[in-house]
Amino acid sequence: MCVTFVNNQAQRTVLTTFIQLVILLGGLQGLLIGLVHAFRRTPVSGSRYLGWALAVHALNNIYMWLYWTKWQLGWKVLILLPMNLILLPVYLLYSYVYSVSGAAGRFSTFRRFLMVGAGLEVALYLLPAGAALYQQSIDSTVFAFAKGVRNWLTLTALPIVIVSCLVLYNVISLCKQSADGPDQRAMHQWFYRLWAGLSMLVILALFPTAVSLLGFRPGRENYYPLGISSSLFLLFAGIWGFIRHERTSPPAMTEQPPIPAETPSAQAQLYQRMIELLESEQLYRQPNLKLADVAERLSVSPPYLSRIINQFQPAGFIDLVNTYRVDAVKRLMTDPAYRHYTLEGLGLEAGFGAKSTYQAAFKRLTGQTPSQYRAKQSPVS
Repeated sequence: MCVTFVNNQAQRTVLTTFIQLVILLGGLQGLLIGLVHAFRRTPVSGSRYLGWALAVHALNNIYMWLYWTKWQLGWKVLILLPMNLILLPVYLLYSYVYSVSGAAGRFSTFRRFLMVGAGLEVALYLLPAGAALYQQSIDSTVFAFAKGVRNWLTLTALPIVIVSCLVLYNVISLCKQSADGPDQRAMHQWFYRLWAGLSMLVILALFPTAVSLLGFRPGRENYYPLGISSSLFLLFAGIWGFIRHERTSPPAMTEQPPIPAETPSAQAQLYQRMIELLESEQLYRQPNLKLADVAERLSVSPPYLSRIINQFQPAGFIDLVNTYRVDAVKRLMTDPAYRHYTLEGLGLEAGFGAKSTYQAAFKRLTGQTPSQYRAKQSPVS
């Protein structure tokens, strides 16, 4: 970093203060933009994951500044704060791409693995704080324990993050192949930029980690490139996230042609629009698909859409979606490309989020369990 090559102590102090201020401001603006994203209503399903990812990642910048400046709280207390999280923002960013890109059923196992890892990371970060509260003091033992936990988590999380970047790239590439229309293609370009930014941060984090593994204590100047790049990433992801979501939002409700709410023909047209939406975009393959998501796409209220569905499909919205999912499983069973999939894997690919729901729906609609149905199918040539 350029700080190392500045010989004048006064100039070096000014430059160091400026860099640390940039990192702090990057964290504060990232936290603000992230929270706005998280609580902002948007038609883009899953966009809140991006907001929480930015907010949690911004805490890392704030943590660095607090740790360097030892701001009033004291450095032994700062190391107990669970702000230096790595896996949690990566899990949230992965969930954002996973949800918005329509990658339902693909790489869901890895997403659950990341979720478990992020949960363990948070729990382990809270252990030293719990020990301090239990002892009602922060002695050298608690401090050493906290420092050991932080170092161990950092070394463990980085390889997982590297694997996550590779899997994330694969998810984006597979979903881009099925992208239809300029909006979807532009959204996947945005995903690639997010992936590039995350990969850059991982590469910059490897240097101070390597210094630690070699037995040296990395100075704060070794973290400056990571902190500044993190600030730029937060600004870029926050602003472009707003722009990207606005461009991919469906037309506002006032721009839709008015629907005569009580005429049978208008109700039939709305139901047909919903069916076309489910089939053309295969929304049923999203495990967390809700009636409100479809109603928002059609610019009607969920209660009104529910009433229309019940007129044409008395069993209701959930049964309608599960019917599509069961049909999808039956098609996949005869598809040579999915021959190596397990029955549970086929259910996940079709959009079922739980094994029990999958088996119950399949048995109710076909009179057979998935294994019985598959056994009766002729071998694929």
